[in-house]
Amino acid sequence: MDNQDKQPNSPTGVEVLLSVDSTVRRLIVDYALVAAIIGIAPIYFNQWIDIAGFLVLIALNAKLILDIRKRWGFSHWRAPSWHSSSWRGTVSVVSIIFSFVEAFVVGVVARLTISAIGLFFPVLVAFNSAVGHAIFTWLIGRAANHFYFGLIKSDQVKSLAAQKI
Repeated sequence: MDNQDKQPNSPTGVEVLLSVDSTVRRLIVDYALVAAIIGIAPIYFNQWIDIAGFLVLIALNAKLILDIRKRWGFSHWRAPSWHSSSWRGTVSVVSIIFSFVEAFVVGVVARLTISAIGLFFPVLVAFNSAVGHAIFTWLIGRAANHFYFGLIKSDQVKSLAAQKI
C-alpha cells in the first residue's frame, strides 16, 4: 500500500541534491567564463583599468555567491541556520575563509605561471589575467557550493524539490 501512495515521478532526495549540484556547477563555469572575458581586456599599462577590472571581478564573485545561495534554497535576506556554538558552524566558516584565501593564492600563482610560460611563448602573456580571473572565480564558486551544500538539512530537500531548477 505504501508504494501506491508514492507518486511515480517524484524525485528522491539524492536526485534532488545531484540536480541542484549539477545546476550550480554549470553556473560556476558560466561565471568563470565571464571572469575570463573580463580578464582578457586588451588594455595594458593602465592602473585605473586594472583596479576597475578587479572591482568588477569582486562584484561578479559576490553575485555568484548570492546565486549559489539562492539555488540551494537559502534566502538572500537571512543568514543560513547553523548553530554558532556548534563545531559544525565553526568549521564551515573557517573552511570557507581558507577556501577564499586558497582561491586568491591559486589565482595569483596561475597568473604568474602563465607569465613565466610567456617568456618562451610571448603570445600567452595576453591571457595571464584571464586565466587568473577564471581560476579565482571557479574556486570561489566551488567553495560557496560546498559551504551551502554542507548546510542542507534533510527537511530542506523537499523544498528544493518543489523549486523550479
